[in-house]
Amino acid sequence: MPNIRKIPGIAETRLIVLALHDPPWVLVTIIYAIAMISALYPKAAFGFADIGRDGTRPVTSYGASATVAVVAAFFVSLLFRFVFDPSGNLFQTISTPGAFRAALEVSLQRLPWMFMTFAMTFTIAWVTDNRAATPGDVPRWLRYAECGGMSGVFLVAQYVTLELLLSSAPAIFEPSTPFRLLPTAAIVGGLIGALLPHWYRRIRMNMAPRSSGPIAPSPAWHSAVRRKQRRRRTRGPYSKSGRPASCRQDTPVP
Repeated sequence: MPNIRKIPGIAETRLIVLALHDPPWVLVTIIYAIAMISALYPKAAFGFADIGRDGTRPVTSYGASATVAVVAAFFVSLLFRFVFDPSGNLFQTISTPGAFRAALEVSLQRLPWMFMTFAMTFTIAWVTDNRAATPGDVPRWLRYAECGGMSGVFLVAQYVTLELLLSSAPAIFEPSTPFRLLPTAAIVGGLIGALLPHWYRRIRMNMAPRSSGPIAPSPAWHSAVRRKQRRRRTRGPYSKSGRPASCRQDTPVP
């Protein structure tokens, strides 16, 4: 087997691997991305996940999206922990016996993170459907409510996740862990709530079909015309003031 240390470029690869492995923020960012994609993609790809089809919330689709996100996030985290081993040497990790089993055990210990993924995906799928069927009629306060609501949901989900992790794998905790993760979850949730639903509604409004020809009068317009015609037949040749139509004056009498 060739000496890996003598292969050009291995030192740079080692630095990149260490940089990726050192903080969990890369993995957390990937999980956030998986949650957003899993929540939004079915709305555009499948009719049963589109609230505009019948005007009711497809709650089953929300749950399916969250489940898909959990499965995808688990396998991504497993692959991440297997490939980017703390040794920082990709080739050594692949050739080490039991490396995959160790990564699987760590992933199972940190399985409570999947609750966070499920909660994020379900909430994003739910909130992005707010007024999505009528994107042109959105109250101004809705964006602020979505920002605060998403921030609160992410904060609660992160707290529950930390409590579950504390009972399943207390060794991975540091005293500063809750003080770092809880504010981060609240900030990320607020940003997603302020930006993502608003962006999704704007896309739906821009993609709404527009008529190329003249717009046909609505039934309400026809009803208004008929009421006006009935009033004219009832009044006869008289104006609103009771005078005959021939006696009306366009200018006031001095």
